Amino acid sequence: MIFFLIIISIDQFQAIRNLAITLGPLTQQSITYVIYQDEQLNQQFSLKETRWSNCSPLDLLYIKSNVNQQVAYTPLNIINTGDKDLIIDSLSLTTQKGQTMKIALNNTNNIVVQKKGVEIINIQYFCEKKLAKENYWAVIDITLKISNQSLKFSYQYICDPNFHPKRFDWSYLILIVTMSTFVLFLARQQKLSAFKITYYDKLNNKNVVVFQGFHLGLKGAIIYNTIFAVGVIAAYVFEKAVEELEENIVRCFCLIFGFILISELCYKMKFLKIRIVSILRACDIIGLLVTIITLHLYVDLNEPWIISNLLTIYLVGTSIKLFKITSLKNGLHFFIPCIIMDILFSIYGSFFVRYEWDSLVMKYFNTPLTAQFPYFYPIYKKKCGWLSITSILFPAFFLAYAHRVDRYKDSIIYRLISYIGLQVGLTLWFTFSSLYSIPLPVSSFTLFPTIGISAIIAFQRNEIKVMWNGDFYDQVLLNPWRHQIQAGERGSIHVLNKKGNDETELQNLADQESQNQQTQLLRISRGQIKLHNELFQGLLD
Repeated sequence: MIFFLIIISIDQFQAIRNLAITLGPLTQQSITYVIYQDEQLNQQFSLKETRWSNCSPLDLLYIKSNVNQQVAYTPLNIINTGDKDLIIDSLSLTTQKGQTMKIALNNTNNIVVQKKGVEIINIQYFCEKKLAKENYWAVIDITLKISNQSLKFSYQYICDPNFHPKRFDWSYLILIVTMSTFVLFLARQQKLSAFKITYYDKLNNKNVVVFQGFHLGLKGAIIYNTIFAVGVIAAYVFEKAVEELEENIVRCFCLIFGFILISELCYKMKFLKIRIVSILRACDIIGLLVTIITLHLYVDLNEPWIISNLLTIYLVGTSIKLFKITSLKNGLHFFIPCIIMDILFSIYGSFFVRYEWDSLVMKYFNTPLTAQFPYFYPIYKKKCGWLSITSILFPAFFLAYAHRVDRYKDSIIYRLISYIGLQVGLTLWFTFSSLYSIPLPVSSFTLFPTIGISAIIAFQRNEIKVMWNGDFYDQVLLNPWRHQIQAGERGSIHVLNKKGNDETELQNLADQESQNQQTQLLRISRGQIKLHNELFQGLLD
């Protein structure tokens, strides 16, 4: 009995070993592709190599139909290289969920392939006259069963290579709502609290100045556009080498920015401010561990979109803390050149790279620089909808500025109006993407409604000059540590460019804080006037 089973298993092994499968010749390409040979499956036909958890496009062989050809055939050649007849029990064909293209086989059961012979099976494709994203393209899975063993291979078929479906998918709505909600929350968390850094400002004859991020303006736009242009040109010229370099650089930034953001959030809890080792506090250790674990999972699990989005939030949240606009004028000096560069790149990609340019971004630069969400109905070379990090950051920078203006005015009007403007812009972009297949950056739709509506409201309230020039007492930039600097916390303040002893510097900083706390604001009908509490004690009472 055991001997009989061994003979059967040997026969089954021989059947798979003496099998070869090819696809073609293809009339439109005059090429024959080897699918299976010498017991190995061609990786171009293997879905096992596809990483479904991330947003890189499918890397499967694709066949393009001739234009206006409604019915097409592809020969599937099953070759028996052995000395015995080969019986194929079944041959089945399926497509991915949501794909409605009609595909048929002319023979599916009990196929006999003569020894040293070839059996040709025609795969028939039926393309509709009216194409849509559900029926113009399909991922075809073919399963071949021989003596209780199976062999599965896959490829892609496109009815019309010139058809460009609209990018509308409900995944964009989920992505937009989620990211705009995070932006609204993170715009309120723009103050650097865990890392108290001060420095001397000799130019303005100030003793100690608190560091609360870099100020954005025309210089920032020039730096951004230079890096953007160099990156695009280098990617076009050097391709793979730049891809690996960019991935490593982005991962380093994710590590640093994630550490800063998690530490800042943990610092809000008093029991996490305690020192554990040397200068490391509990919040620092938690921030470092959480970021390292997140980055390790991202790399180890082949860059899944969920963890990629978490790293994107790290980048966005810390960028809001480290980069700030100090006036509407400086904001426009930064935003307008950056948006012009983004739009020009999008238009160039649409006309010269055509439909696949944004797919190339996901294939070669699938990094946390994009927020991602899988399509409910994938289309050719696109598995996910995505937003660039600049499309999220640019509105976030202005929302953060509006939040600081509101703190000065003791209101919520500009935060609310800015967020409404952001939603209006997102709706416009969502509508445009539903009607046209030309991709344009989200920031080109969101930023101008966000800023424009706020500027109109400021003009009606006779506050446009304050907002335009930034002429107000900015608590985040000028007085960020109010009610935070205590005697027990002074040791955590890092002073750069030392020229005196630490006690003098800390005392100067404490004196400034004491004076700021004694200063009160009296609301006047046409603006805000600072009054010293000793000179105007009666009015303040």
